[in-house]
Amino acid sequence: MADDDLHQWQLLAALRAFNTSAMNGIILLAARLRGAGLLDDEHLREFHEGLSLPLEHADVADNPFIVPMQEIIDSRLAALATLTR
Repeated sequence: MADDDLHQWQLLAALRAFNTSAMNGIILLAARLRGAGLLDDEHLREFHEGLSLPLEHADVADNPFIVPMQEIIDSRLAALATLTR
């Protein structure tokens, strides 16, 4: 593997790990807030919109990887919606 390819692979792996870590933290925090009664349905809709809006941007609209990412957000937040105090 050429150095440039290795660096690109390392960057993509680091970004993937960072994104997973950030999403896990965000969802965990939201679950705690929801469980404590501090994240109601309206807040959850706004939270979903905030996470989804960047995936709807014209720069990434044609990216085939966006759909599965949006599905992950949708499924995680649907699970959060079922949590109550």
